[in-house]
Amino acid sequence: MTTPLQDITLTMIVRDELMNPAGGLHAVLARHLPFFENVVVLDTGSGDGTRQLLEQMAGDYPQLRIFDAWFEGYGPARNTANGHVTTKYTFMLDADEMIEKPTALVEELTAFYGDYLSFKMKRVLHYNGRTEHSSLWNLWNPRLAHHKKIEFRKIVYETALCLELSSSSAAGKLATVPLLHFSPEEMETKRRDWYNSFGYWWDSGIPHQGPSQVSSFPSWKTPNPEVTLKYGVDVAEEMQYLTALGLRLHPGIAERLAQTAPQTI
Repeated sequence: MTTPLQDITLTMIVRDELMNPAGGLHAVLARHLPFFENVVVLDTGSGDGTRQLLEQMAGDYPQLRIFDAWFEGYGPARNTANGHVTTKYTFMLDADEMIEKPTALVEELTAFYGDYLSFKMKRVLHYNGRTEHSSLWNLWNPRLAHHKKIEFRKIVYETALCLELSSSSAAGKLATVPLLHFSPEEMETKRRDWYNSFGYWWDSGIPHQGPSQVSSFPSWKTPNPEVTLKYGVDVAEEMQYLTALGLRLHPGIAERLAQTAPQTI
């Protein structure tokens, strides 16, 4: 049995993630929580039941700490979440991502000694009923960092500013285990209706509506079929779990799932 990481905090920012392309927040957290002794999740104003799910999971996983902050952009949210980290390192994972081989990564992180560690991203795409895996691509993507030596900028498409960066920081290290990023079938719709709305919100100064209030929300939050077909997430079982907690999926997502072939849910 793998010993959970003690000096690395799994850190996530979430908003309306009850169900998502990776099979939902419960599936993602349940896959990773056993490998970390410290977990911080920052909820930035969920309105779809995500916050209630987190409360339930905190009762099952004592290492899970939940915090709240009003959403002011992805960069500020990352900084706020990392401000709650008490271990040396923060490992930042999105709610629609998974570590491909958690046990192998834990072994690698146990021996890590630098300040920053970048990751290859393996995008799992699903378009027009067809699933594709993009080739691995390398970005300066320090998902593991000394929590006092990283800062994020920009309200959307946040970028990392690595503080005290030097050749001795081992900043150039690249993890051997990639992260899986599950993209929705209608990614362009998400860019148009969600990400591209940030400029108007920022300029106008009016409160930014939550994702679940956007009419196209179901089209970019429905699970990617590959999460079941290849990565073992039983979406039907996840739906039953949420129902048992008294949580209901967004009607649009439930309708789309009902129309999905049985083997993909």
